[in-house]
Amino acid sequence: MGWLDEIRKAASQKANEEPPKVIIKTAPKPKPKIQCAFAQVRPSNGNDPGQVEEVYFYVEDNTVFVSDSAGEPLGPSHRLGLAETPAQAALFLTAKDRRDDKREFLRPLIYGRASIA
Repeated sequence: MGWLDEIRKAASQKANEEPPKVIIKTAPKPKPKIQCAFAQVRPSNGNDPGQVEEVYFYVEDNTVFVSDSAGEPLGPSHRLGLAETPAQAALFLTAKDRRDDKREFLRPLIYGRASIA
């Protein structure tokens, strides 16, 4: 058997083998940018300046997620509407969460001075 036969034999063996599997690694998804908005928790009244709180959120695939300052999701998400901004959606989710809190229902109601004529 000559050198040419050896090359042909090696080539036919390689042709019968399965090709090596190619593994394609994709880059990890970048973390979304954490944004901040301010929600009014309690309106001002007389000497009370009221209260606001920071609401952290991020947008991913046209969906808003309310999160902590580190980006960990805190609750439900909201799909953005056509004319809705991410900040509006985050504030809506925060207000909805506060409305669902039953203790808020039992809070004292503060009425302004009223005069009867």
